[in-house]
Amino acid sequence: MYIDGEGKDRKTAAMLALLLGGFGIHEFYLGNTRAGIFMLLFSWTGIPSAIAIGQGIHYLRMTDDAFVQMMKVMRQNEELRKSIR
Repeated sequence: MYIDGEGKDRKTAAMLALLLGGFGIHEFYLGNTRAGIFMLLFSWTGIPSAIAIGQGIHYLRMTDDAFVQMMKVMRQNEELRKSIR
């Protein structure tokens, strides 16, 4: 199992997205609290489930290096968002 510096595993994120993604659990796991809350609030519509299945498949198809890069970009975006406030 490959784990990046933040302790986030690609396969774990994929499985969470496929199994519990309709509730945004994978977003909470990856540190995207805002996205997780929105997915949880709108879980009754079924739309978050469709999005999560797509994300889960995407995570399974990407390489470990691409996943690490994605996590770095997400971390940089969050730092930028915090610096703007």
